[in-house]
Amino acid sequence: MRRLHADVDHLAQNNLNARHFNNEQNSDDEDDTLMKRFKYLLKKRMDLSVRSNMMKGTVKWFDEKKGFGFITPEDGSKDVFVHFKAIQDNGFKTLAEGQKVQFRTEQGSKGPSATDVTSI
Repeated sequence: MRRLHADVDHLAQNNLNARHFNNEQNSDDEDDTLMKRFKYLLKKRMDLSVRSNMMKGTVKWFDEKKGFGFITPEDGSKDVFVHFKAIQDNGFKTLAEGQKVQFRTEQGSKGPSATDVTSI
């Protein structure tokens, strides 16, 4: 979180510098611009932190008819169950054997289960 504050301070300083060169803007417009920059930076920061928590792996097998299969994580941990509902894709949700994916895990009733599965 410390880095986020430094980035926001940097944006605020840039916004103050921009005010000196553009006297035609009123302060409300400047405040809106700063808020837009802040929201963009915050969203970008959150997206990066979410992405860094994702695991990577390879689809071991996936049965299209039954709608489930298993992913072998790159870190060598136990295979992870994957249900078609966890696949973040439009249309028919399936995975191909050997396909590289990224995902999160949660504890299911019979072991680890994949969520937020996307192809990489």
